[in-house]
Amino acid sequence: MSNWQPVYEILHLTHGDFIYSRSAPFTLPPGTAAEIVWDLDTPVTWTAVVDGTTVTWREESEDCTAAIIPHRTPYEMWLHYPNSETETDDDIVWKVGHAHRTPIDEE
Repeated sequence: MSNWQPVYEILHLTHGDFIYSRSAPFTLPPGTAAEIVWDLDTPVTWTAVVDGTTVTWREESEDCTAAIIPHRTPYEMWLHYPNSETETDDDIVWKVGHAHRTPIDEE
């Protein structure tokens, strides 16, 4: 993963559940974990389910309200995968960006 540059993506949050799934551009080894970390005074972390090359999040609506994740809150999406050579996990920031909410969501 040398010279890896995170992908910039805006995450659109609504009044409903956050359901988000993406495929990694590379094979994810067994034991890979993924998370979204929202950059707040007290960070909020959402953990994904990893299946093959697909990474999926599902957060209930009460866990992703505008009061919890305000408009333009920055995030980092992390992948943590086992490195058999070092017997540790390699950590990369896969994506970065911020939350987007329409004015109605900010109420």
